[in-house]
Amino acid sequence: ALLYNSPRAATVVALQPCTLWRVDQLTFRRIIATYQLKEDDETKALLKKVDFLKQLDDSSLGKFAVLMGTRTYKAGEEIAHRGEPMSVFLVIQSGKLKATDIEIDGTKFDDREFGAGDNIGAMMIMKNVDTIATLRAVEETTVLYLEKDNFIRMCGDYDDLIAKMADTRALQMIDIDKRRVDASTAGHLASVMTTVTYKKGHVFYREGESVPPGLFLVRSGEVTLESSGEETRTVGRMGLFGEETVGGSLEESDFVTARHTVTVSEDVSVGYLGVRTLRHVLGPGDNEGQDIPMDALKRHRILGAGTFGQVWLVSHKNKKGKEDAYALKIQFKRQLIDSNQAAGVIREKNIMAKLHSDFIIQLVSTYQDKENVYMLMKLYQGGELWSVMHGGDGDALPELAAKFYMASVLEGLTYMHNRSVIYRDLKPENVLLDGDGYTVIVDLGFAKVVTDKTFTFCGTPLYLAPEIILQRGHDKGADHWSFGVLLYEMICGITPFYDKGIDQMTLFKRIVNQKYRFPRGDFITDDAKSLIGHILVADPVERLGSFARAEKDIQEHPWFQGVNFEKLRRRELTPPWKPDITDPLDVSNFDDWDHLKDKKREGKPLMPLEQKVFADF
Repeated sequence: ALLYNSPRAATVVALQPCTLWRVDQLTFRRIIATYQLKEDDETKALLKKVDFLKQLDDSSLGKFAVLMGTRTYKAGEEIAHRGEPMSVFLVIQSGKLKATDIEIDGTKFDDREFGAGDNIGAMMIMKNVDTIATLRAVEETTVLYLEKDNFIRMCGDYDDLIAKMADTRALQMIDIDKRRVDASTAGHLASVMTTVTYKKGHVFYREGESVPPGLFLVRSGEVTLESSGEETRTVGRMGLFGEETVGGSLEESDFVTARHTVTVSEDVSVGYLGVRTLRHVLGPGDNEGQDIPMDALKRHRILGAGTFGQVWLVSHKNKKGKEDAYALKIQFKRQLIDSNQAAGVIREKNIMAKLHSDFIIQLVSTYQDKENVYMLMKLYQGGELWSVMHGGDGDALPELAAKFYMASVLEGLTYMHNRSVIYRDLKPENVLLDGDGYTVIVDLGFAKVVTDKTFTFCGTPLYLAPEIILQRGHDKGADHWSFGVLLYEMICGITPFYDKGIDQMTLFKRIVNQKYRFPRGDFITDDAKSLIGHILVADPVERLGSFARAEKDIQEHPWFQGVNFEKLRRRELTPPWKPDITDPLDVSNFDDWDHLKDKKREGKPLMPLEQKVFADF
């Protein structure tokens, strides 16, 4: 009951006088979280001493820590034999190991001992070569170990891993769109960079030409930069050019005047970031936001209501005299304070302000007065994805339509995860359609910036990941699980773990034990079953999306074959259904809330200290 947040499953009666220790639910969960964090931190501290792992962030190290087991060898026990495949990566916790019979490319070497903190096996596994020595324990020795398959999945291709780290470091050294690129953003840019090659003599652009903004990173070869009034300079491996074209505005309609003639002086391979990609990753600049005074908003009708407030359809007359429609979320400060939700609302606002994707709800402006806080957001007029899934002739969608919607949802999640944001409440009611029929993830109340793990119990029961229920700590893998549940529901018409009449504890036990099956019939393809099966895996580190290539592993699963994610980002695909919208204020695709009135909430005025809670809103 403590673990699942469910009613007691049994009645317990004292048969004689007893003295008991009592642990409440909050303390119980904190004990579990503290123990797990302590264990992971000790492992990560040891892994940080491994040279090739030093550049990994806490989240990646955390995945290594969770996967690694502990094993103890007795003195004289053999761990590996020369000439056999290396099956494990080892990090010594205590004791000593001795390598004997060492031979590399026919050359023999002296015996060597390894002690606490040393690691063995990484290069042999990544280069897929046999063990170069026989390894035995000198004394009782305890090691952390990682099986070969898991090691490869976590590291990916070693050359790719090293290249991405180098790209990330290079991109952190520049300003783009008048903004300094931080480590997280640089990592995202490195992962979406396109690699192209050019022969000697190719001219990228000439001085004085009008060119679109773009950034180039030289991976191999050389280019020459020539400019009147400046010395000719050469840019070689890991050097950048094009910085001057991205230092100002990144408006897609903008062209800039090239200040150099750039010519390939030695066959070159470059990583390229075009203006569309840069805008997608970076979002609008600080000077591109809209300044809409609150008193210039006109209220029309209520779009929805919740525990802490209401959402209104509002409009604002733009500079051209036309009405632009928005959604205005109003929340009552007193109620937020009394229910300890004020910090959560501020966190939601701050996260929304840093996310600038077409696939995630966009915050336009914020306001507050003595009683309320207000969030002005873009209006998405296509209604809920739930209505598309369950409101037609049946409760399921054809797989072709499901591919478009799930690819769009994945694009939104990927954008968040690349910024260390986990969403934690994915369900069809929290996905809207815009006027063109593309998906938009909304309601970021449970979203959180997480660089390693978090232990908060939150979300919607039907879509919760096992690690959230078990309080073992969770990261973006919890979103992948919910994605798998949503995919199952979209294709099958029902969620995988619920049956009519079961209670919440039974539901949670089914989730933890992965107890689900596919409905009978041939309406679901083997590829769909495969993708769902690889995502609905109880162990988060074994779940598709959690390996070195992250969401790319999901995007490249055979079920998504034929979906062009680049065209999806550019909104060049045709959605399965386009909403019928008559005007900017048309909200006919939503439920009718006209029966509700604009209620003025009662409550005692906030004290000055309570008002300070909202200072950063």
